[in-house]
Amino acid sequence: TFKMLHSLSLQQEEGGVSQQHGYSENIDSPASSWSEMIYSTSIAGDREALSAVAASLHNFIMAIKNMDNDHKVKFDLSMLAADPILTCNLVRHILPKDVIKPKAEMDDDIDRDLSDDATMWISLVLETFSSHGFFACVYKSLGFNSRICSKDEQTPTIITAEQLVLLNCIAESVESYGNSSKDQNPLGSIGIDGEHGLTSTISFLAQLWVNLRKRKSKLTNPKDDSIERYDGEFACLISALNIILDILGTSISCDDDKQISHGSLSSIRMRLGKEISFLNDTVLELGILIDRLGIENRGLKSRELVISKNDQHSIVALVRVIGNLSYRCKENQDLLRNIDVPVPQHEKMDEIMLKKCTVSETSTESLRNGLHVVLSCTSFAYGCFTLREWAIVAIRNLLEGNDANQEEVARLEAQQAIDTPELQKLGVKVKLDKKGKVQVTPSDPHQNNISSK
Repeated sequence: TFKMLHSLSLQQEEGGVSQQHGYSENIDSPASSWSEMIYSTSIAGDREALSAVAASLHNFIMAIKNMDNDHKVKFDLSMLAADPILTCNLVRHILPKDVIKPKAEMDDDIDRDLSDDATMWISLVLETFSSHGFFACVYKSLGFNSRICSKDEQTPTIITAEQLVLLNCIAESVESYGNSSKDQNPLGSIGIDGEHGLTSTISFLAQLWVNLRKRKSKLTNPKDDSIERYDGEFACLISALNIILDILGTSISCDDDKQISHGSLSSIRMRLGKEISFLNDTVLELGILIDRLGIENRGLKSRELVISKNDQHSIVALVRVIGNLSYRCKENQDLLRNIDVPVPQHEKMDEIMLKKCTVSETSTESLRNGLHVVLSCTSFAYGCFTLREWAIVAIRNLLEGNDANQEEVARLEAQQAIDTPELQKLGVKVKLDKKGKVQVTPSDPHQNNISSK
């Protein structure tokens, strides 16, 4: 192994591999050699041989990371992680080709395990890249026109099928890590930059979600000329948005005594609230979602609510991540109270228009904040499994140790108690001001003012 590593190190130093760009420029590079072996065994249909090659690649990566400095072997792992030929070959052959079918033909196989030993080893290779701080490099290498892995490169906005596979793979690893005693965090806590590797990966995922959400808004906005780059992009986009929420929701859900100190995880939460618009955008997205669900289910009783699986996934994931970001983080708790969430311009907007509703199409006059939105989502609990439980956790995290948020919720509860449907039928609107005084006004602003005390 030492001889092979030394040979590869010499290739890198002699220009066989471009360290500046992080990808192979000729067929003599190590990445190309691994790619050729993976591609050849896959095309031959020999999954057992593919499993052996993937296992060898994994052991090769681990040997490099565990190498004693005395051996003086220099090898940049980002060269492998950022090579699009290698990563695409890994991802595209993660499952046997005979199990990949059109969606209509997958119903009978939905509960069947379609993986094999090759799947396990390829997944482990991808997880190993990510755990050493190279998730962003791998993700970018699987995108459109991503031949270069640069820190200054803008976070991608177009999702590819290969990137979606990677997200699914890492999501399973993150979930498994949270439920086990593993020491290796799949998001990079043991990376070359230590805890900074974890922070960088989580920040990248948060910014990725923000950018993909913008892409979704463009594709659903009838005033925008954007079209799908490929057939099925929108479906991949929705799936990716939910998976990223799942990854982040799990990653920031608790203080991990194994490797992450309380302070570092708290700083990550604050970063997603202050330096990145992730918390702000998740609240806005939740507001848009509950507005649409409210119109789609108008007139139905609680037990008659109809919510699609995608929407159920989205609302639970949004509430979960918002609640976890607010856990013992006063900065984010205050931010939730101060986020202005627009409401639809027309209360009677039909279902089709509301589905296409974006933040830019809503009124600038805000009648609610992030606290209102989180509280409102509880009305859909009957139609969405686990929503009630996650909403309770989120509300607790939003109110814990925050007097201002507690007062805001108390006013909302009082407002609901006094502004009854019976009074609304009489044309009377009742409000409770910040000082607790009741104000009674006509529902129709053109009517004469009604004095109140």
